[in-house]
Amino acid sequence: MTLATNQQIIPFTLPGVDAKTYSPDGFRDVTALAVIFWCNHCPYVRAWEDRVIALQREYTGRGVRFVLINSNDPQKYPEDSFEQMQARARLKAYPFPYLFDESQEVARHYGATRTPEIFLFDTARTLRYHGAPDDNSEDPQAVRQHYLRDAIEAVLAGQAPVMAETPPRGCSIKWRQPGRQRPGPRGASVSAAPRSLPRGRSAPPACARGSPRPGQEIPWRPGGSGC
Repeated sequence: MTLATNQQIIPFTLPGVDAKTYSPDGFRDVTALAVIFWCNHCPYVRAWEDRVIALQREYTGRGVRFVLINSNDPQKYPEDSFEQMQARARLKAYPFPYLFDESQEVARHYGATRTPEIFLFDTARTLRYHGAPDDNSEDPQAVRQHYLRDAIEAVLAGQAPVMAETPPRGCSIKWRQPGRQRPGPRGASVSAAPRSLPRGRSAPPACARGSPRPGQEIPWRPGGSGC
């Protein structure tokens, strides 16, 4: 089950690509904290990447911080390995921590299923927005609904966002096969009761626009690969 709006942040401790360890407690001085499930390879992440970077740079001085978490299985997608995460963060000069959830426990506890998938918390670390960055991954000029920006502005004003939930749109998180689970690196941990997947499923559905039919794949457009 996905963490619901008005619920409290789930604590975690994860290693970052900068050789530091991060947890929500390290951001006590910020007004809004966005936990964003992310990765390297996903075309949706690549499409939104520059917009998310720009948004963090715009709001850093106003007490807003983003924390990106990659929970993908690097054995399935080597491009999502810790070393490749470090390379991507350097290439794009990420202005936010980029963390590796090797055990996949943080993603499971949050109920995250997509990349990107945003959980925006207010100063009391109550979830105020969950979903996509905006309404158009393909064309920044065609965006009509700036979901994350509008939610940030509401939180900074001490108000509840008008739109608190949108369907996360992106690639599915790449789960390990049963029996291959192993502890996260460098003392990674999460503090919450485990959230189990629905009976009969070993992983969430594939790359999706909104809620797909089981097994449905939503191809990347224009002209790219799927997720």
